[in-house]
Amino acid sequence: MRKADIRQSVSDGALSRRVSYELIPQAIRLFGDIAVVHCSYELQGRDAEGREASRAGRLTHTWRRHDGKWRRRRHELTPQRMNGRPVSSLRRLRS
Repeated sequence: MRKADIRQSVSDGALSRRVSYELIPQAIRLFGDIAVVHCSYELQGRDAEGREASRAGRLTHTWRRHDGKWRRRRHELTPQRMNGRPVSSLRRLRS
């Protein structure tokens, strides 16, 4: 998880203050000079109205070894829960 991802959660109103996060490694797969890292994540803080807010989901990083150094090439966040509810149920409520 990058600082930019946390900033995005803050700017879109999901979390506004005292953000904490945890990354939980799930799997690392190596394919020669390519590595795919799967993690789950949890963000916790307060929303714009000051209520407790949280987000959780999966995170995938793709790394490539170039000139002996590992560099992250791709990054993807897939939200699964917001404030304890599955993201799919939130989408149904809004439609």
